Amino acid sequence: MDYKWKDGARLKSDAQEIGVELESLQQAHGGQFQPSDIVELARDETAALHEEFEWDDAVAAQQQREDRARYILRALVRVVSDPESERVIEVREYAAVNVEVDDEIRPVYVPRSQAMATPPLREQVLEAIRRRLNEARRDLDIHATLFTKSAVASRHINRAVAALAAN
Repeated sequence: MDYKWKDGARLKSDAQEIGVELESLQQAHGGQFQPSDIVELARDETAALHEEFEWDDAVAAQQQREDRARYILRALVRVVSDPESERVIEVREYAAVNVEVDDEIRPVYVPRSQAMATPPLREQVLEAIRRRLNEARRDLDIHATLFTKSAVASRHINRAVAALAAN
């Protein structure tokens, strides 16, 4: 099989080598594996996966805490009631955007309302939505030949992408 990293992936290792390593791992574990199996394989300094992990436990612990903080920010939603339609919707409270701080572009989180009220930040939020929709569309297109419902869902996503493009 041929492997490559998806667009935007921030990985340094050769995707082909990683893919082959993971195929071997899958075969060694009866056709399936867990993330802990990947970590165990990556402990070997000769493994292609090795350099994708932080092996200094203090640094790795800080990275894990930061990942957990990002998860918390992605999971927190504001409950908004629309009195006219009597609908209640949940909106992610914080948006991940890039801003300039001290002549450097940095990823930060801002309240979604602030991001949507600031044109450059709003465009970043909408672009992230477009990327997720396009990725979902690609996934559904792959499965559309197998499942009729996937084709229907793909058409809905295509409409959503078109509507975003019109904004």
